[in-house]
Amino acid sequence: MIRSELSKDTLGAAVVGGEPVVPVSADAGLANPLTVADVEQADRVVALIGPEPVMAALEQGVDGVITGRALDIGLFMALPMLRGVPAAVAAHAGKLLECGGLALDPGDSGRCIWASVDETGFTVRSPHDGARATVRSLVSHTFYERSHPTWEDNPGGALDLSAATYVERTADDGVVEVRCEGAAWHEAPYTLLLEGARREGYRAVSLLGVREPALLEQARAWTDSAEAAVAAAPRFADAIAEGRLRVHSRIFGLDAVLGDLEPHRSVTGHEAGVLVDVVADSEELAKEAAYYAFIRLFIGPYPGRKTTAGNAAAPLMPVVVPVADVYSFSIYHLLPLEDPVALFPTTVTSFPRGASRTPAEEESAHATV
Repeated sequence: MIRSELSKDTLGAAVVGGEPVVPVSADAGLANPLTVADVEQADRVVALIGPEPVMAALEQGVDGVITGRALDIGLFMALPMLRGVPAAVAAHAGKLLECGGLALDPGDSGRCIWASVDETGFTVRSPHDGARATVRSLVSHTFYERSHPTWEDNPGGALDLSAATYVERTADDGVVEVRCEGAAWHEAPYTLLLEGARREGYRAVSLLGVREPALLEQARAWTDSAEAAVAAAPRFADAIAEGRLRVHSRIFGLDAVLGDLEPHRSVTGHEAGVLVDVVADSEELAKEAAYYAFIRLFIGPYPGRKTTAGNAAAPLMPVVVPVADVYSFSIYHLLPLEDPVALFPTTVTSFPRGASRTPAEEESAHATV
C-alpha cells in the first residue's frame, strides 16, 4: 500500500527549504509560489505519484499494489518499465489504457481493454464482442484531458506523440487489433502535481422554474434584483462585506454553463430554470440567505407583472435544500523532487486467503507479476 497524502509538516518543510513550488498554470489564480500559509489553509493535500513508487513496491514481490492519488498513466507504466520497456512506450500504452474501454469503439469505461507491450510499441485489442479497438478510437483518446494534442507533461519528462503511428490489422484469431509505435519521451526535471482543497463554506440552494414570457425577457435583471436585495438586507450586509456570504443565481436556459462568456444575452427558449446558489461560513446563514433570495424571486415585483400569486414554480420542497461543505482547489502546484519514492514508502499488508499456497506457488505467482 502506498499513501500519497502529504502531511502539512512535510509539505511545509519542502516549501520553506526547497525550490519554489509553482502552480501548473501561471494564470490559474493560485498562489505563486506556494506558501506555508497556503498549506495550512488546505484541509488536505495529495500528490499524483508517478510510476516509481509502484515500481519500488512491485520489486518487493507483492501480489498487488493499492495506491492513493496517482498519475493515471503512471499506474500502467510501472510494470512495463520494471521489465525494461522504455518510458515512451510505457507512457503511450498507459495513455490508451488509463480509462479502460473508453478508448474502444463504442467507448465505455465500464469495459476492459487489453494490450501487449514490448520494447518498440504495443498492440491493443478489445476483449469484448460488442466493442473493438480502432485507429480512430485510440487516437481520439490520446486527446483526453490534454491541453495539447500530441504533448503531455508528466513527472520526470514529457510524452511526445507527434510521430506516433497506428496500424489496424486483423490477428490470426480474427480479432481486430491496433499496433502502436513511434512515441518519444523527453526527460525533464522531476516534479509531482499536488492537489489541495480549502474549505470555502457551506452551500445551500433553491430551484425555481419560469415560463412567463414577460419575466423570461428580463430574467437576468430579475435575479440581479434579488441578489441586490440580499446584499442590502441588514441581516446579511456585514457577512457579504466580510466575504462570509456569497449569493449567485444560475439561469439554465440563459448563461448557467458559460456565465459571462455566453454570447446570448436573453433566454431563447419557452422556459428557464433558476438555481440560487448560496455559500456561507455556516449552514444556518446559507439556508437563511437562500430562503430570502427565493422569496424575493418568488413574489418580488418586476416590470409588466400580471399577477402577484407567484412569479415562478418551486419544484422542490422544502424550497431551500442544504447541500454540503464547499471546497475549492487552493493547491494545484508542481513539487520538485530529487527522489520520487522517498516521500511515499510502501507498507506491506497480508490479507487472509481461502487456501494457503506453497512456497513454490508463491514464487511462481511473484514471477508472473
